Amino acid sequence: MKYLVGKYELTAPTLKREAWSAAEQEVQIDVRHDQMRHVMDRSRPALIPGQRIDIEVPVEGDTELLYAQASTMSSAAPRAVIRGSSIFLTFEIPTTAVRRTSASVPTVS
Repeated sequence: MKYLVGKYELTAPTLKREAWSAAEQEVQIDVRHDQMRHVMDRSRPALIPGQRIDIEVPVEGDTELLYAQASTMSSAAPRAVIRGSSIFLTFEIPTTAVRRTSASVPTVS
């Protein structure tokens, strides 16, 4: 019995939030599939300047459990990549959205 427990025992994944890291860079973002933008030819890339933010969150435990899902789901699955023992999230934000967002954020003095 101990053999089976040892062989099939799983450890729940735990995010190591204190060890996360982020990097940002300026990129060209393809907005041809954005229905809120007027793009004449959606068969070709429509590039605008933007910002990409890459976040890495290390995970302890069995990362294979992060692929598990219920037999019935009511929402879209989260978008992330799992490589090794880390979760990677990527956000691409058009420069125009950054300006709108930063204008609505109050400053603390």
